[in-house]
Amino acid sequence: MKLTHCLIIFISLGAAGQNLPTLPNRMDAGKLRHGPWVIWMDARWQLKSDSLHVAYYRLVTYKNDKPTGITADYYRNDKLQNEGTLLEDRPQELFDGTQTWYYP
Repeated sequence: MKLTHCLIIFISLGAAGQNLPTLPNRMDAGKLRHGPWVIWMDARWQLKSDSLHVAYYRLVTYKNDKPTGITADYYRNDKLQNEGTLLEDRPQELFDGTQTWYYP
């Protein structure tokens, strides 16, 4: 019985430590992104929808499908990885000005 309780606590704590941020990631009728988004990426910076393979996540705000303001990338453990201004992210990322990068 004690082993079962310890196992449940251990699994619960492990699952709680793996929570990744999520947002509604809204698009309008014309398929344009708007508002705050969370984008999950794997170790190769490829987009992911499966939380098991996420290495980084990005917090970005869109206006008419274009990034606006400061975009921040985080390691999976919620530590800041980089921040700066992102002008475009489709089809390629286009940064503007100074980008600040952090080690884990």
